[in-house]
Amino acid sequence: MTHPVGPPTRPAGPPPGPAPRRPRWPLLVAAGVLVLALVVGAVVVIGRAGGADTAEPAGSPEPTAAAPTSQAPPPPKPTSEATTAAPSPTATATERTPGQPELTPGKPDTGYTGTGMDETRLYNVMWANGSQACTPTRLPEPPLPDDELAAHLQEVMDCITEVHRPALAAEGIELTAPKVVAYADTQATPCGTISDGNPAFYCSGDQTLYVRYDSDENPDGYARSNMGYWVLASHEFGHHLQAVTGIFTEYSELIAGASAEEKEELSRRLEAQATCFSGVYLGASRVSLSFDDNLNATRNFYRFNGGPGYASGENQVAWFEEGYLMEWNAFARCNTWSAPDDRVS
Repeated sequence: MTHPVGPPTRPAGPPPGPAPRRPRWPLLVAAGVLVLALVVGAVVVIGRAGGADTAEPAGSPEPTAAAPTSQAPPPPKPTSEATTAAPSPTATATERTPGQPELTPGKPDTGYTGTGMDETRLYNVMWANGSQACTPTRLPEPPLPDDELAAHLQEVMDCITEVHRPALAAEGIELTAPKVVAYADTQATPCGTISDGNPAFYCSGDQTLYVRYDSDENPDGYARSNMGYWVLASHEFGHHLQAVTGIFTEYSELIAGASAEEKEELSRRLEAQATCFSGVYLGASRVSLSFDDNLNATRNFYRFNGGPGYASGENQVAWFEEGYLMEWNAFARCNTWSAPDDRVS
């Protein structure tokens, strides 16, 4: 996966219900730093060796390296195992088949008309579980040869964009596919210079996913799943959605005037939302990708990878399931900004 400060996880029990809509986190930034919101460089990183990271938003002093990689204990072996707010009459929730996880019924409230953390029109978009598909050329398992990594992840990003674009266009949100760049040791970006401590991250400054050539070789990271490239790309695409819907703009404003403790909380909410967004897409595409076979591996990734700036493993899993384990996969369920503190701790 990817996240600006650390990966997520879910509780062993059933997924929580939709987060209540309540006043957003109070703005902490002064008008003098509002310009910072225009160039957001939030970064999300997929941890190798059991960790993940993100860099400071663009506009802060030019970093020479991204934030230090957070470490977590190595995970155990995995256990076995658009429509919009007014969906088309033909788009109905799929019936449960043998082997399919239990899904939570119902649709969340919609009617959003704005942008940003609490009111983005993205929250009007939902799909019937398993109803979406795109046209990937192939589904290889990690690792890939270095010269194929960026090209394959670009195919995956293009495919994910193909599913999202019509539903977002119906809400007046223009969407292009993020670019993918692979690198070896260090890489200059609008969000700062990436070091070898950052295996993969999304930079909103140029809407690009940067990924180390060896990021798919560590079985404790996203490579633990034979659908690992989709787990990684869909989480990073979640950050892309935050960038194009104004969420990163508000995040940048808040980060600029925040204390260290407040920055960590904001990062936890940012990462948890990207994880939930990933669950929405993967749930909607579950049938076409045969993703249920990778569900436990994905849970284990979120449960055992993380660090400062990420919610606990159990909460990370819970947010993934909040997107995935629903008869209607809806972005409105992913408003981590109004969620109680204990859901993002």
